Amino acid sequence: MDIAGIMEGRGATGGSSAASALAGLGGNGAGAALGAPAPGAGGFAAALQQAKAPELTAAEAAARKKAHEQAENAAGGLVANALILPILKQVRRSPWSQNNVFSGGNGEKTFGPVFDMQIADRLAHSPNMAVTHVLAKRLEKRAATNGKTKLDVHG
Repeated sequence: MDIAGIMEGRGATGGSSAASALAGLGGNGAGAALGAPAPGAGGFAAALQQAKAPELTAAEAAARKKAHEQAENAAGGLVANALILPILKQVRRSPWSQNNVFSGGNGEKTFGPVFDMQIADRLAHSPNMAVTHVLAKRLEKRAATNGKTKLDVHG
């Protein structure tokens, strides 16, 4: 098989290619068979205008923003409680924290878990935490595919 044969649409045996088979389907060529606009019908600009989403009303934009914020908060809470907080608890219980020189005493024992929760929450809601953003997008996508207007943050 040579390059000229491939460019002309001939296969290894010299038969017709898939493009010529598509050309015979609709009578208007391969473009019509694939649903492309006919030449002179606006071409790319017309297809781009059809692909643009309609403008959102202020109420729809506010509802989407609220759903996005709910998804971000739910994802941040999940990341904080499932990923970051267990690591902080394990570090607090490590043998290095039992050293008398660096131990905080009764105050650290009492308020250390509360401090860990605050640190985990701040880390999970930081703009650099990609896991939170990906999880929020999945929550939003899941709510959209289920056809729900309200985001179910509990599962």
